[in-house]
Amino acid sequence: MDESKLLEIAFKAFIDETVKYSKSLFSDGEKTLSHLFKKGIEKYLKKQKDRLGTLKTIIQGNTPVFLYDIYFPLKLIENSYITRYHINNYDEISNQNAIITDSISELFKLGSCLTIMGDAGSGKSTLIKHLFLNCIKEKCCIPFLLELRYLNEYTGTIEDFIITKIFEEKIGESGNIIERMLKGGKFVFFLDGYDEVHTGIKDKIIKQLLDFVNEYKDNKFILTSRPYSNIEHFHKFKNFVVSKLNEQEINGFIKKQLPKEEELATKIINSILINRNDYIKSFITNPLLLSLYILTYQTNSDIPIKKYIFYRRVINALFSEHDSKTKIGFRRERKTNLTQEQFDEILRKFSFLTFFESEYEFNHDYFLSKIEIIKSKLIGIKFDANDLLDDLKVSLALWVDDNGLYSFAHRSMQEYYVASFIKRLDNQNKQIIYNKIIQRTESGLTSETENLISLCEEMDTLDFLVCYKLPILESLNNELNDSSKADIIKSILCHLLSGIEINFNYKNNEYNSERPYRELNINNGVYRCLYFDLTYMQSLHSIMREFSNYISANNTSRSKRFNFKLSVEDFPSQVMEYALSKKVDEIGFQLKSFVQEEINKSKLYLSKHQNSNDELVAMIN
Repeated sequence: MDESKLLEIAFKAFIDETVKYSKSLFSDGEKTLSHLFKKGIEKYLKKQKDRLGTLKTIIQGNTPVFLYDIYFPLKLIENSYITRYHINNYDEISNQNAIITDSISELFKLGSCLTIMGDAGSGKSTLIKHLFLNCIKEKCCIPFLLELRYLNEYTGTIEDFIITKIFEEKIGESGNIIERMLKGGKFVFFLDGYDEVHTGIKDKIIKQLLDFVNEYKDNKFILTSRPYSNIEHFHKFKNFVVSKLNEQEINGFIKKQLPKEEELATKIINSILINRNDYIKSFITNPLLLSLYILTYQTNSDIPIKKYIFYRRVINALFSEHDSKTKIGFRRERKTNLTQEQFDEILRKFSFLTFFESEYEFNHDYFLSKIEIIKSKLIGIKFDANDLLDDLKVSLALWVDDNGLYSFAHRSMQEYYVASFIKRLDNQNKQIIYNKIIQRTESGLTSETENLISLCEEMDTLDFLVCYKLPILESLNNELNDSSKADIIKSILCHLLSGIEINFNYKNNEYNSERPYRELNINNGVYRCLYFDLTYMQSLHSIMREFSNYISANNTSRSKRFNFKLSVEDFPSQVMEYALSKKVDEIGFQLKSFVQEEINKSKLYLSKHQNSNDELVAMIN
């Protein structure tokens, strides 16, 4: 029996089980409420099962496929393990340390509150779809998917949002039902895409989320985000990172995507084996980039040495090659009759405007409003906005339509077009935009910008160095005083933190040092440097999170609360003693050396490029 039929059987059994449990919540006089619950929960879960059970992929284009026909199981790594052992190469992680995600019941044995972090294209969203459906298969709990971006425009509470989604606005009668179910601890909440919450409301959403988790602590929670969004600091949550694909998994992934094309799958696998090196590995260990390579292999079997070339190739394939792979001589009609260059120009502008408004999904009205602005800026390009939308969805399969919300086939493709737009700006406007990116990272939007920054570094190398990398690293170099051990400790810790707060609870008249409340107050300025110094800051952050243990062992006043303010001029002696014992000075000296080396390399690169140009120009009579 195939997976889709098994899922249907599991779904019916799960609904029966849920309804059976719910009867214990209602008295004989509450038949109306009982019926409303059964109807609401069954309708909601069926809608989500149908929606999450099929998807469109870059490889399959406009053809919806059943999730488990293409889903390749991903693994997780505990974040503290990566930080503790300073792991950048995931091949260093043995299967012993990798966490299998086949069963959600097994996953929750690790904890009831989990965060899952992953880079662009790591497979987070597909993993959440699998775990949601696995909830139903295993009759684990009632799964509820809350895509956090929808809270950007929502003015009610999280409870109201849940009731609205399940009972479709019938909040008056339904609140009591949900309250009872929540108190019973029968839900799994998938809180997806924290990095997509708008900056202006993030503090409010964080408070709502944490209050909700505390209020209904008997339920289970999975929170997802791109890295550097600060979710790893949420109290009660255990942190995990989506593991990159190892060599065996890369082969399995390729075969899973091409089940009926064994010969092609073998050729692709062999081409990867031939092109072994660490730089290429960094691309093909990412499921999205590996998918792009699979899509474009038949027209270009070389593995590019830069990430943006992957995106360029897949866009070329979607424009001109995708249909021809299966339908010889067929070219899908485009309603707009625009050329690829014209589409690119429109998408560069559209992506630029929407990215800096933190919009990654677009309803019809929003799409039209932005296209009207763009049309007024175009010279000699005429088209109908609705025809453009149809072409993007149908003819090109660059966009997907999720019940009236449109987005790129993958968010990173939007970021590619933003980088492409920035590359074409004049120097003055580039400086303005790179400053805007710095401001976004300083406001905590590092997770939104990291992939864009890496694409700009590849596509706009010279101006990236001048406008972005050198200003950031030279500022950091000035901050780091390496005159002595004490000076480097002060400067590196003051770069990372403005203060440390620790609050112990007493347990049997002793410190509860296992689970103290501790808050590392991160300086906003540290976020702009993370693209360059992440490894050092991870190590430092990990060390300082254990500072509470040092205080517990060495404090004689038996105080419950400690608040250490960090400044170079007035640096707390206890922090200095602890930092010396943990060799924080060595991290500081290493970072100082790294920063100076990167500055010198960047300046040398710019100088060589300028000299080369000068010499070529001088050859012209």
